[in-house]
Amino acid sequence: MMLHRNTATEPVMRIAYFTKTKTRCFLTIKEGPGGATVDTVEIAGKREARAYCATHGIQAWSF
Repeated sequence: MMLHRNTATEPVMRIAYFTKTKTRCFLTIKEGPGGATVDTVEIAGKREARAYCATHGIQAWSF
């Protein structure tokens, strides 16, 4: 007997990656470690990025 995942009812794990350029900071949100990019948000810094992740239930990955 094979067990199948019901992807329609299971919550999707979202992961956030923090990226910094010389003048800006970005938070890239993906569906899982190798998943597609869902959103990119411009953030003031790491403290705000952590707060954004905590508020939206996103796992902070690279910071």
